[in-house]
Amino acid sequence: FGASLAGARSACAMKHVGLNVAADPLYTMSYTGVNGGLVLCVADDPGMHSSQNEQDSRHYARAAKIPMLEPADSAEAIAFAKLAYELSEQFDTPVLVKMCTRVSHSQSVVETGERVEHLKEYQKDIAKYVMMPGNAKKRHPVVEARTQALVEYAETADINRVEAGASNAYGFLTSSTSYQYIKEVMGDKYPVMKLGMIWPMPVQKIKDFAASVETLVIVEELDGFIEAHCRNIGVDCIGKEKFSCIDELSQNKVAAILGKSFENGMSIFFSLSDGTFLVVDGGQGNDTVSADAEHLYRRLREKADENGVEDIVVSAWVFTHSHGDHTYFIRRFFPDYSDRVTVREFWFNPVGNCNWILNRLAEFFFIHKTQPN
Repeated sequence: FGASLAGARSACAMKHVGLNVAADPLYTMSYTGVNGGLVLCVADDPGMHSSQNEQDSRHYARAAKIPMLEPADSAEAIAFAKLAYELSEQFDTPVLVKMCTRVSHSQSVVETGERVEHLKEYQKDIAKYVMMPGNAKKRHPVVEARTQALVEYAETADINRVEAGASNAYGFLTSSTSYQYIKEVMGDKYPVMKLGMIWPMPVQKIKDFAASVETLVIVEELDGFIEAHCRNIGVDCIGKEKFSCIDELSQNKVAAILGKSFENGMSIFFSLSDGTFLVVDGGQGNDTVSADAEHLYRRLREKADENGVEDIVVSAWVFTHSHGDHTYFIRRFFPDYSDRVTVREFWFNPVGNCNWILNRLAEFFFIHKTQPN
């Protein structure tokens, strides 16, 4: 905040629990506003992969009356960060950029640009920056007027977009990684409204979208934050009665809830020109059951038959990292299908505890009497 007050653009990054510690100055900064743009990056952890709770930081934006942007991939992360500085200076407010585990750990193509320096002149303003009760009382109406101006911005902002679908029987209102899951499961079958600004949310734009579909479905991780907004503005919807407020979502979970089979599990495979496959990751599972393993084998078998190939041969199987939602499927895949699938090479990134993966792969090669690569 000191750098912002002096006129420089500044940023502060923390996990969701760090924002708890920063809550006291956060609420006050909402009243003072900024000089140079100030962006606060907070990363939530649905599923608690490395955290002591599963809180939803979107509530801070609403309670502190600070705008929050929510990117869904790496490209949006860099674009939204730049936009956050512009909004911060335009509306005289700190801006929260909310990440989550999946976006923070992902890698995708981004467009880089030249660094542009921004430095504003410092101006002493006790009435604006010293929040004694007499000054704070005068700043509160400013905060409320700013919130209304941001709602008007949200109505036409490009980051809140509607994507058309082939059928209007359902419409999906979503954000962040939940948007990715809906698009992977449903494709362009139904319209999707993606919120890039998660607070404040538009009112009329959501009402218009809801009116254009027969049933509105809210897909979001953790709390029913978007759902509560919709109900507050009189929009009927389906939300947390279908999608749990516990744990993170995934393609498989979304597909199962919507009654649609997502055959590949948490994986992707490529059919190569020589009839073999390149497989990336695999999905969930345990020592007794794995629907992801079954689905993946079935899809490989169907694709091999479609290509006129008798044997399923994987030229390379890539494990991006050792998280269970990408790798636990092998606890069942290799015991169940090692006699029906030939794997020439395994590639993996040895990050974290990967000894159990190495043991399973060693078992596979021992069964096939082959030399691992």
